[in-house]
Amino acid sequence: MLGTATVDNRTVWYEQPTDPEAKLWIRHIVDEKSPGPVHGHAVDVDGDNDADIVMALGFNLTKDIAETHQVVWYENVGSPGFGSGWKKHVIGSLHDAFEAIAGDVDGDGDLDVAATGWGDPGRVVWFENPGDPKGEWKKHVLKDAWRRANQIILFDADGDKRLDLAATAERGTNELRFWRNVGK
Repeated sequence: MLGTATVDNRTVWYEQPTDPEAKLWIRHIVDEKSPGPVHGHAVDVDGDNDADIVMALGFNLTKDIAETHQVVWYENVGSPGFGSGWKKHVIGSLHDAFEAIAGDVDGDGDLDVAATGWGDPGRVVWFENPGDPKGEWKKHVLKDAWRRANQIILFDADGDKRLDLAATAERGTNELRFWRNVGK
């Protein structure tokens, strides 16, 4: 299970104990330095058969704070339970990043990342994976100047085997929007 503590700048994952009688899950720190982690998604970004993490950083923080207003992915480098098993990679910038999820938006076999920016101006974007997730991702803006964009989902709404996207915005905007993926 994945969790964040925005005020404490902490991203954690909880390991289910192997003992079925154990009541507490084991907490492991992924990152306790990057400001304002909010919502993320555990998924195998690099295709090496272990869970990595995509994460939105910077929710409700000023623009002058370093290493924030970003969408990132944490590479699982093999020993996450010991606190040194994660390597952070920046996917791209996004003011007031609120939520990040992964899915193959462009149908090329690798995972792209869709995200929302909550503040002003607010926006919905998706980042195109360059094929090597450690490379430079390309940002595609789907909706700009959409204040309070928050939840985002990827799903095949029309059964055409392409991921479509839906997002919501709250507190004044109060909308649900849908983007149909028509391919290239």
